Amino acid sequence: MTNKENISDNLKETAPKLASINKEESPFKVPDNYFSTLPEKVRSKTVDLENGKTSLWDVLLQYRLRPQLAVTIIIVIGAFGYWFYNTNYSDDITPDYTAIAGNISDEDIEKYIALNLDTFDDQMLGEYVSLMNGNDYTEESEFDKELEEYILNNIDENLIMEELLL
Repeated sequence: MTNKENISDNLKETAPKLASINKEESPFKVPDNYFSTLPEKVRSKTVDLENGKTSLWDVLLQYRLRPQLAVTIIIVIGAFGYWFYNTNYSDDITPDYTAIAGNISDEDIEKYIALNLDTFDDQMLGEYVSLMNGNDYTEESEFDKELEEYILNNIDENLIMEELLL
């Protein structure tokens, strides 16, 4: 007995229903010369017959170019988003305060400050005056810092309170 016959007998014993199927009969019917004409049919659908070239979209959508195309699209969308995000549209809405302030006289500003002095912060006024004079505004001088440090470290608050209450 050959190996093929041995396998066939073993199949008949194990699965008689499977062994009864005839190999020659196939439920699928394929037209004659189907596989010999298949490449020509596919080529005729993908290649432009007049020029003999493939279309641009076919080349771009090939499997090997899809990642590069996706990265390119993402970069273009990202660049557009960055440009759109950083475009300043507030120039049309925000008034030019320097032009408005240039129309107000110094006397009017001084009158306004004199009338509303209690609403201004001392530090803000100090910064404004020093900037108007062309000086750098320093919040505290070195002497003020040293004096405050000396008071905090060397003077008892309770003694000061007693002196003030007497």
